Amino acid sequence: MERRVRHLSDGRLLLLLEEEGARSARRRSRARAHLAACRRCAERQADLAASLREAGAACRGRPEAPAPLPAARARLRAALEARAARSP
Repeated sequence: MERRVRHLSDGRLLLLLEEEGARSARRRSRARAHLAACRRCAERQADLAASLREAGAACRGRPEAPAPLPAARARLRAALEARAARSP
């Protein structure tokens, strides 16, 4: 009988990128052993790590200052008034 392999979930792979990636040292050890033996999971984790780096770089590359509160309120008020005008 062939044993079915349970691959690590994306969430577990992401958690393993952190040092405290599992709830217990035993689970972390088992997950890391699976990751070392499973090419599919190792490649998926590498893809997820690359995506995280890209997203982080994109966020850091475009710092967006929050709008001043009066300007934000004015935009919200205008949007609500425009929406109310369209509604019957």
